[in-house]
Amino acid sequence: MTIRTYRGWIRYYEKHSRDKWEPPLNSTILFDPRKGIVSFHIDRDLNVLYVDQMAGDGRHWFELGKAIVKKEGLSAMRMFTRRDPKVLARYHARRYGIKITGIEIEIGGEDHGREHKDSIT
Repeated sequence: MTIRTYRGWIRYYEKHSRDKWEPPLNSTILFDPRKGIVSFHIDRDLNVLYVDQMAGDGRHWFELGKAIVKKEGLSAMRMFTRRDPKVLARYHARRYGIKITGIEIEIGGEDHGREHKDSIT
């Protein structure tokens, strides 16, 4: 894995995701020059860890997320992707024991997508 600065990982994220690095206000941001950058938050009402944005070593951040779920006694971790969920399901389900429980549909243009999201299962 390439070593990058904090700003370097943000540039990497924005280039590859075609999205702005804009973690929610209530999120925690972790950075490792060798592993990348991730933002996450815990929704105590739903008992879920949300991984909001991530760049770098996905396996590393996935394992860290699982550890947080266990430590905090949460029921689930939710991650979002712009990649084809069918590909992720085939590849990751066997490897990590995950299941895809739904897809997310954005309503609105690029400027409004974050504000108008509904999750369906």
